[in-house]
Amino acid sequence: YQRRVHGPPAVEQVAAYAAMMPDLVRDFHADCNVMLFAYGQTGSGKTHTMLGEVASLESPVPVPGWGLLPRVVHATLEALRAWRAAGTHGVLMASAVEFYCCGGFDLASPEKREIHFDRDGLVFGARSTELRSTEQLRDFVTRTYANRITARTLMNDASSRSHCAFILTLHRLRADGTYLKTVFSIIDMAGSERHSKTGGERTPNAWVDAYMMFQAGTPEKLSVGAQGTLINIELSFIMTEIMKAAAIHRRGLPFRAAKEASTAASYYFSLCFDGRARLGACVTISQSPQHGFESWFSLKFAESLAACRTPLVRVQPVPIEKALRAAEKEAASSATAFANTNQNPAGPKQARVFELRRGQAAHAAET
Repeated sequence: YQRRVHGPPAVEQVAAYAAMMPDLVRDFHADCNVMLFAYGQTGSGKTHTMLGEVASLESPVPVPGWGLLPRVVHATLEALRAWRAAGTHGVLMASAVEFYCCGGFDLASPEKREIHFDRDGLVFGARSTELRSTEQLRDFVTRTYANRITARTLMNDASSRSHCAFILTLHRLRADGTYLKTVFSIIDMAGSERHSKTGGERTPNAWVDAYMMFQAGTPEKLSVGAQGTLINIELSFIMTEIMKAAAIHRRGLPFRAAKEASTAASYYFSLCFDGRARLGACVTISQSPQHGFESWFSLKFAESLAACRTPLVRVQPVPIEKALRAAEKEAASSATAFANTNQNPAGPKQARVFELRRGQAAHAAET
């Protein structure tokens, strides 16, 4: 199922981009949402492939150290300049979301507010930054990664305990007076773990432990063992959803994930299981023989992704007047709902409703 295998001994960043990204970027610039999964065990080069060398993120022009994200941003900014000459105007926005313990949180806000999803399955409630140059990426990536939950394990001094999605949203007002929005998500996924490798203790009641930590407002203090258990459960659930979607599509039936029966990550990832986003994947493999299980699981995950064949749903442009009326109506409705919400919530349930409506109001106003 592999389209292309690179290395060893080394993989150049420009070669990795050329192998994986041109078709995905072309569709993103046309009329498709895109979702790229980056999966691999800790230390196998996954994050380096996605982002590149940190120092390179200050460069306004392509450099060898750039990973996939800065190259996508640069290609999109170049496209925006070319479209402007033809009468199409647009902006590129960036946000980042952490999927941790089956919830979703805004990495761009210091307080890491909980995010939610709109009727199209897209994230709302996450703070966005307009990108005008790749020089902004170092600050953006540094801020978001500083917010991400990590822990010291036997395999890594700063092992990621969550999935992280870098979300690029392209808004366009086209020359014919229509509005089009497409989204490109690059997802740095947490890898499957074995407790014997990480040093974490087996935690059969990980769900209960996570609930108690969230209630106490200290989810980052969840034990390494509990975090690993929840990562493994969620990855297995995502693989099950992929296989279910593939089987349903083979029968010629539509698939749609049930929000109530999904984690935040699996619900967002379902955009590519039902065709609302084009799917791409990058799997990084360790050459160390002692990591055979992790390499096997990585390849099984990639095999599941490769088996998912779904009809692609392209984003339809709408007249700008219609889009503005809908956005203004939604903004007014969301602002009213937030104003009528208890501004001093007591207890976790009221706090969640408060965050939900605050995020919805901010998202609607930004749109």
